Amino acid sequence: MNKSIYHEVLFEVMSRVLSEEMDAVSDESLEAIAILEDQTRQLCELAQISEREIYTSIDVPVGYLVKEIDVWRVVIPWPLVESFPDDETLLEFCNFAELTKIGIESSICLSGTSVRTSEVPEIGDVDIAEYVFDDRTMIPEAFKNKIFAEYDGLIPIELKQFSDRRPPYIDLIDVCNGERDQKLAEHESFFSELSGCRSKIDFIGFSEKYGPIPITNMILPSQTGLRKAGLALESFSFQEAVIFEKASLNGKVWPLLDMRELFAYFVFLIKECKRQLEAKPVKALKRASSLARFLYLYDYDDGFSDLLSSEYVKSEAVKSRCDEVSRMVSGFSEESAQSQKVKSALRRIKLKEDTIGLNQSPENVFRDRCYELVEGLVNEVTSSLNRYDKRLGREIDKYLASSG
Repeated sequence: MNKSIYHEVLFEVMSRVLSEEMDAVSDESLEAIAILEDQTRQLCELAQISEREIYTSIDVPVGYLVKEIDVWRVVIPWPLVESFPDDETLLEFCNFAELTKIGIESSICLSGTSVRTSEVPEIGDVDIAEYVFDDRTMIPEAFKNKIFAEYDGLIPIELKQFSDRRPPYIDLIDVCNGERDQKLAEHESFFSELSGCRSKIDFIGFSEKYGPIPITNMILPSQTGLRKAGLALESFSFQEAVIFEKASLNGKVWPLLDMRELFAYFVFLIKECKRQLEAKPVKALKRASSLARFLYLYDYDDGFSDLLSSEYVKSEAVKSRCDEVSRMVSGFSEESAQSQKVKSALRRIKLKEDTIGLNQSPENVFRDRCYELVEGLVNEVTSSLNRYDKRLGREIDKYLASSG
């Protein structure tokens, strides 16, 4: 694998996307795609981990590797392999995902920091993304059935839609504690709109490793097809591991090398590094680490790994997790068994924090090192863009500014 060739073809693809010359028929586009596919296959070969039984496969699109565990087949983008969860955590998260799934013909994914727990020891929540391919007229009913389902270890808390509706959410604690038909009738118009917008269901789950933890399933009504379209474009395949049962015939995996999504992901990462660095340095650090892996800039790995596993980052994640669970459980009556179970578990986590000293982390030291790493990476990437083509560097700067 030649890093210089990989970068050059990435920048060529970005240049063509920006100038709207990226298509599937021109000789230049076909050549760029062929080179990028070859380089990505080599990256996948390098990413294999035999002791974890994570291997390349001709059965999935270029850029993914495959791992089988219990009843699950997990399809993993190559940049995620090195930091992918251990088997025990992965199996627990796969089971969580299956419990939160609303569709029948769905592609369900683990996402965000949930697919990086070998590198990020403490996480604030479990992120799941579900691309729903069911008939859209059936989606409102699927939500209703999911809300009133019997769960083993999950508590539904809130249903939110991303639209102009106000308020944009339903308190599921209230709904589930009421008479079903009456509560559903009260929110009928809310449910009817869910087939046409992005939405999410928030749960409290109980993890063997993390204790009570927020679990979010982000639901994207989607169209079948070779490429993403519509609401499916609101998430990035590079940060998602697709899971499905080995016996299933519904294992939809989006192409990883969709050139327009690849460009959008690159811009998103750079923008987030810059935007989050001051107010949310941990988030900026995670985006920068993803950017370095995406560009195969492994010189940054040790620095990012040290910070992501630092006491400060662990403390922030535990605090975020406990605060959010406390907020979520506040809607329960004090005497309820669910409330008592969650609060008892939170007290044990607080005792653990005090014992191992998570609350004494030096924030200023973390911030200084974080700034140094993130800004150093962004400057290196920007310089590489300008060396390749100053016009491309300027155009991406304009794109970043115009996209907020």
